[in-house]
Amino acid sequence: MFTISSDISRKAERTALFRRGQWGVFLHFLSRENAHAPVTVSSWNARVERFDVEALATQLSELEAGYCGITLGQNSGWYCSPNASLDRWTGRTGQDSHCSHRDLVAEFSAALRFYEIPLMVYLPTHAPAWDDQAMKSLQCIPEWDFHLWSPARQNALSPFADPDSRLGTFQRRWEEVIAEWSCRWGSQVSGWWLDGCFYRDKMYDFPEEPNFHSLAAAVRRGNPEACFCVNPGVFPEPISITAEEDFTSGETDFPVWRSCFEPCQAGAFYHVLAHLGADWGYGPLQYTAQEIFSMTANVVDGGGMITWDVPFNQTNGTLPKTVMNRLKNLRKKLNFPRPRLVAQFTPRQLPEIRANGTELPGDGILTLKNCGQKTWSNTLTLSGNPDCRLVLQPEEIRTIPAVLPAELSAFKVRCRNWRRSWPYDCKRTVDLTHSPVFQFVSSGRKIAEITATSTAKFFRLDGIVYETESQIHPDLWRGSCFEIFLSNQGRITQYFFPPSQAARHGFRLLSHTYCEAPESRYRMERLDKEYRFSLEVPFPDLPENVSFECKCTIFRDGSFQHVFLFGSEHPECSDEKFAHIQPKGYITNDYRS
Repeated sequence: MFTISSDISRKAERTALFRRGQWGVFLHFLSRENAHAPVTVSSWNARVERFDVEALATQLSELEAGYCGITLGQNSGWYCSPNASLDRWTGRTGQDSHCSHRDLVAEFSAALRFYEIPLMVYLPTHAPAWDDQAMKSLQCIPEWDFHLWSPARQNALSPFADPDSRLGTFQRRWEEVIAEWSCRWGSQVSGWWLDGCFYRDKMYDFPEEPNFHSLAAAVRRGNPEACFCVNPGVFPEPISITAEEDFTSGETDFPVWRSCFEPCQAGAFYHVLAHLGADWGYGPLQYTAQEIFSMTANVVDGGGMITWDVPFNQTNGTLPKTVMNRLKNLRKKLNFPRPRLVAQFTPRQLPEIRANGTELPGDGILTLKNCGQKTWSNTLTLSGNPDCRLVLQPEEIRTIPAVLPAELSAFKVRCRNWRRSWPYDCKRTVDLTHSPVFQFVSSGRKIAEITATSTAKFFRLDGIVYETESQIHPDLWRGSCFEIFLSNQGRITQYFFPPSQAARHGFRLLSHTYCEAPESRYRMERLDKEYRFSLEVPFPDLPENVSFECKCTIFRDGSFQHVFLFGSEHPECSDEKFAHIQPKGYITNDYRS
């Protein structure tokens, strides 16, 4: 538990540069190690040296970006700035250091300052989880379950666990590492985004140090005016978890559902971090220019901040033309006069199409706030609903009930030059005896398709995955893989099927180790530009209560693309959007054909 700081004015001062900028660009500059290209000291330093800070700063100036963020490092243990404390604790000094010789952060900040663009840096709150030497030497191995940091490495690292449940030694060492970077840069770095704070109740939520207070002190050692946040994971809305942080971390894969009605919430300023590409730092752009503008305006018009993680040139760090054009369009639209309306749509009941063809509409609530200084009056056109005449005084909030027709896939609102849109699913009943076919689509391109059938004991999928070259990761879900989730009255079983012709069964994650699942069956065949598979997983004892979800991950265009068949966000935790398998071979799902 924490109490909301009364010193909001200090947080307003520390976040002023970013709030004035409103929106910014973020780069996931990471080592991206894989089996085909292992990272070495020389290869990492060469990559950092090739990063063209001047060219990127010029591009950001052309975009009129309010600020920029960049990763220091993440789980691999390679960092883009020197740090003597980190070298000392990991035992990697001199030519063995995993910290780059070049101080990319300092040089990038200097290039940005010429255009008066502030810089934010990213760093996890834990040691690099895929670097065993660093995890051991920094003493960042707890006796409790830490699979959210690294499920594949937990069993191997557990024998070296620190008996101190709060990892006090690690916290002090990591604060020393952070403080050195903070003192090194001083006012060159204006903000910090600290990731991976998933276990705050075990490590930081205590009155005695080390805690959030000492972590904040380390961040601000070299710049007392620096703002920072800690990321507890993905939540339906941005939240603040400590009175020490100045703004919300706000990580989301679905920025369309983010709406800022108040600039300061629970003692921290509203901020959202989302990715424009199919994945963090990679992939084709997944939003149109209008969608990017709508989602950005829905945050900044209410006084919030939104940071867009972007795909970038991995050779020299510059932004490709596709990203530049999309963000130039965003700046142009933001500079154009518009109604300062913030809108939020909340589906309450999804529409349904039953097996006999009967259509049942759903419903939801549209919430609007006038964040402008003048009274707003206009007629709203609502998809599938009658037009609505509305008058809103400044700061007034109004809710409007809306019907969701089954034949539509999005709820759209517009008036003159203002419009918003929210996608929604439709429950659908399909006869499994007719072997329905489902498609996985990423950025408008089909990446896989499956045919679903069932027997008395098994659920079977036959599929084609359009992947030329698969890349299997030790953490199977991170690489090329097909996954199926079965839920029996809320108890979820997850199976992994990597594209291996030698495999005869799937895998399950048991006690943080991937174990072969002999109860499943698997056959895979590699062709020229695709692979085909057949898999079977057993039904639980009560098949009438079973629901399922599927996930397909492929490597394409230099990045991994992940698609959930029914749109789940975290199917390992929630079966809210799973397809329900009914008696007599019927399946009810949220899939729109």
